[in-house]
Parts: sequence; C-alpha cells; structure tokens
Amino acid sequence: MDIVFILLVGSVAGLTVSLFVTGVRYCNLLWNLQLTHDLAAESLNWSPYLAVSLLVAAVLAGQILKRLPANRQRGPADSLWAAHEEKLPEIKEGFASSLMGFINLCGGASVGIFGPTVHLGACLASFLKVSFEHFGFKSKLSNSQVIAAGAAAGLAALFIVPLGAMVFAFEGVLKRFSWRASIGVILASLASYGFSRWCFDRRSPLPTLTNSVVSLEYFAGTILFACICSLAILAYLHLMVKLPVLAFPKKIPLAYRPLIPAFLLFVISPWTPQLIGAGGSSAGMAMTGSFSLGLLVLLTMGKVLLTPFCFGFGFVGGVVGPALFIGAMLGAVFDQSGILGNSTHFALIGAAIGVGAVIGAPISACIMLWEMTSCSADALLALVGCGVAIPIIKKFFAPSLFAKQLSLRGLLLPVSRSEI
Repeated sequence: MDIVFILLVGSVAGLTVSLFVTGVRYCNLLWNLQLTHDLAAESLNWSPYLAVSLLVAAVLAGQILKRLPANRQRGPADSLWAAHEEKLPEIKEGFASSLMGFINLCGGASVGIFGPTVHLGACLASFLKVSFEHFGFKSKLSNSQVIAAGAAAGLAALFIVPLGAMVFAFEGVLKRFSWRASIGVILASLASYGFSRWCFDRRSPLPTLTNSVVSLEYFAGTILFACICSLAILAYLHLMVKLPVLAFPKKIPLAYRPLIPAFLLFVISPWTPQLIGAGGSSAGMAMTGSFSLGLLVLLTMGKVLLTPFCFGFGFVGGVVGPALFIGAMLGAVFDQSGILGNSTHFALIGAAIGVGAVIGAPISACIMLWEMTSCSADALLALVGCGVAIPIIKKFFAPSLFAKQLSLRGLLLPVSRSEI
C-alpha cells in the first residue's frame, strides 16, 4: 500500500507542478516582452498589460502575506526543518505561500519558481499522508521520508530532472542517505517525471549544449571563475537576508509594500525585460551567447539587487532561480570574453554554483544542470567549480540560504545533518 501511496504522491505532484508551470507560462504570455540582446532598448514602450499584471499580483500578494501567520512566506526551509524534526510542515500555510508565489510569478515579480513548487510538492505529500490516515490507512513511511519524496517529486516535475531530484532529496532535504527512504524518493520522482514529460510533453527549460573540450586551461579557468562567482553569489545571499529585515519598509502597511517593487519593475522593463519574471528563458539565452557583454554585466548586478529588493517589500517567491540566473549571466561574461579560455560553458558552471549555494546541495545542482543541458563534460567541471566556491560561501555566509533562514528564526540544524 505504501507503494501505491508514493506513486500517488508523484502523480499528484507531477500534475500540480505541471499545471503551476503551465499557468505561469500562459500568464506571462499576456505581457510577453521582447528580450533585447544589448544595452540599447529598441523602443521605450511600457506595456499596459505588464502594468496591470504587476498591479494585480502586488495587491493580491500583500493580502495573502498579511493573512499568513507571522506575515511570513513558507518555503523549502520549512520543509527542511519539518523533515529534521520528523513532523509535517504547515500544510495550509504552505499551500497559501505557493499560491502567492504563483500569483507573483504570473505578474512578473523578479523571483524564482523553485521554492514555491518544491515546497508545494512537500505539502501535497503531507496532505495526502494526513488524508490517508483519516481514512484508516497508516503509512509505514516516516514524516521525513514523505516530505523528501514530495519535494523530489516537485523538483522532478519542475525542471524535468528525475536524477537530480532524487539526489536532492538526500543531499538537500534529509541530509543523509537512507535505504528506507530511497524507494519512496525514486518512485515519486519517476512518477512525477513521467507524468510531466509524457502527459504534458514538457521539456527542459534550458537549451541543449555541446560538450566543451576539457583542457588544463579550462580546468584552471574554472577554479579562478569559481572564486569570482562566489563573490557575486555571496553578495546576493547577504542581501537576501538583510534587505527583508531593514527598518524602513515597516513604516509602510504590509498590504501595500509589494506595490513598490512592482512599480520599479514596470519602470525598468523597457531597458531590462530579462529581469522581469523568473528569467529562465534569459538564462538559457545567456548560455547560448545571445546577449552582449555589457548587458550581461548589467543583468548580473541587476538581479543581485532586484530580487532581494522584491523580497524586502513582500513581493516574494523562490530564491534558487535568481541564483541560477546570476551565475549564468556572470559565466556568460567569461564565455564571450574568452578571458579564461575559448569554447567554454562557464554559464553552466556559474548556474550550478548559484543553485548549489542556495540549496546547500552542490552535487544535485550539478546533476540537474547536466540533465537540463545534456552537457556532461562541463557538468563535471561544475563539480570542480562548486568544490572551490561552496566552501568560500559557507565560510562567509552559511551552509545554504535555507539554513541561514532557519538560523535567523533560532532554528539550528544539527551539525551532523547540516553538512555532508
């Protein structure tokens, strides 16, 4: 019966997350902006559809955030803590937070999609466990195993990365390997992947890349780039925890705070449309060399500042996607400039460093980038880059952004589980 339960978790998560992603994509088409390839805007036209979308999303986000206990969004950090405490996450608050993330992403907030969908998967699994118990079925799976299976199912459906989702369940959620949990994680990931891939015909959000020739120059360049990339990711992570607690937004009623970043996003949209929304397509374009050097530098700095600004004023969502965006843009600068070598994919390496630093799971981050781009050689070098950058980020920040968010609430993960 547990196998049936896990397959149901994977199928429901695959269906729900696929609908989530499809809904965001459809709503974004309503205000679809033409992505520029350099710093010169073709025309300074502000889209009225974007204005309405941002306004509606900001108003609804403020109302939902105001009604959440402690006025705080629930996300992967809450799933992580619940798994380590062997209890279920706050299901109702988790669903409301995912709905808020969905609305903000549809409206064009400069936030990610990872957090709302992965936490949604964990909450769906928890809800199904409670529902089964209500009807007399007592699962032998522990709460942490159910959460891990749900989170893995959500991730597998989001990026179409079943292997990366499986590894993330152990490296990022459970922080340990468990044979008892492995069957549930594997079946849930495969069920979710199959549902998303074959029922919705969804593909990888990133382009397929050609493997680079691995050379000593490329290897040395990866080490140097990882050091540089760690500085950009550190700036992003520190701003993510400091801007939301600054005093000045508290003078503004909570329900109206999201209107401030919404207005800023609308103002800058003609010059940097890549910063509007989740930015997944822009990251893919950066990996294929579609942006000028000047624009790449501007987008890197813009995302480092803009996403924390959105979070500081309650226009919230995911935090992993922006880190992937920052790493990809910075890596593309080195790909196009040729400073550290020719025919390189530093954009892929930078994306892996950004994702690995936020979720505290660099191995699963590299596997996910490999699955999304089919670029195995550069994914191996991404492991080298993560091996250099992640210790630097841990030294000057925390094992992950999720661990930092928990520590700010006085919730400290055991040392044996906070690091692998």
